[in-house]
Amino acid sequence: MYPTRLARFVSRNGATAMSSRTECQAIAIFNGLVAGEWRPFSVYIGNAARKQIYTMETASLPPQRILVIDDDPTLLAAVSEGLDILGGCTVFMARDGISGLETFFATRPDCVVVDVRMPGIDGYQFVRALRGDPATAETPVVILSALVQDHEQLAGLLTGADIYLIKPVRIVDLIQAIHHAVTRTSENRRQQLRGLFGDTASSADANG
Repeated sequence: MYPTRLARFVSRNGATAMSSRTECQAIAIFNGLVAGEWRPFSVYIGNAARKQIYTMETASLPPQRILVIDDDPTLLAAVSEGLDILGGCTVFMARDGISGLETFFATRPDCVVVDVRMPGIDGYQFVRALRGDPATAETPVVILSALVQDHEQLAGLLTGADIYLIKPVRIVDLIQAIHHAVTRTSENRRQQLRGLFGDTASSADANG
């Protein structure tokens, strides 16, 4: 079942897949899905091969309910399917911050992956909305954005996001970021913010 789903996934995304009878492995070799770009990447499925890339990079994430919010429908669908197939996640999707909040409260996901630039409520406002409500303040959040400037990344983390990833990113790296985010504690988040505010103050003093 899994190799069949993977073959369908990679074929839909401009990839190739092949089956090898050697050691009874099903091996899919394809251009690894990343958000906004494709890069060479291999996924191994089967007995001995599970000791290789698949086990190390994707199998460590327990099943999670993930909300992905992005206004690019192609990227949204591809990333969501990648998290489903490679990460074993249940994925919910939204196209903007407002529908993202509605979907969040309807589904109560374990983690949110959110873009920054979106119509209506942007990613920063979305994160602040979650962090400002005691009922949702501890929700793990990963920002996934094409904004690469240091001040943009700092702004994202200062809103309370656990991790800021820059597009393009490999799906396996996104899965690892989700795994890291969902294992963080409230104290981890407080320490991160204290460190960020301290760095910001030190930078301002140096420039003043």
